[in-house]
Amino acid sequence: LDKNTLLLLACSFLLQSDQNLLAPHLTTVAHEFGMNDVQRDEKLGGELAMGLFLLGAPAALAIGACADRYPRKLLLVIILLVGGAASLGTALARSYSDLFWMRALTGVSLGSALPVTFSLVGDMFAPSQRTA
Repeated sequence: LDKNTLLLLACSFLLQSDQNLLAPHLTTVAHEFGMNDVQRDEKLGGELAMGLFLLGAPAALAIGACADRYPRKLLLVIILLVGGAASLGTALARSYSDLFWMRALTGVSLGSALPVTFSLVGDMFAPSQRTA
């Protein structure tokens, strides 16, 4: 593997690595925000994931089109910055609303990363190298 491949793998790992860190702490977060068990399950267990995917899916389509028009490496840098800011915002959230929007922004970065990463892999490897 060359350095570009390793760098792309590292970027993908870093962007995805924090996605399951909230799950084991839902009860603690719910107590911090004054939620009961039902609210915890509905809001933290359901609505956060819904917000992540509802914004992430359209972002994937939009950025996928951009990946054909704009420099892909620049798009990936922007995506990583947005994802990092969203992760930091998640850690610093002081209300459920803050947390919801930071997780939704995380969804934008995750959804956006997929088409850009696939495009970059296509740029890095000749078609003969991509076949199984």
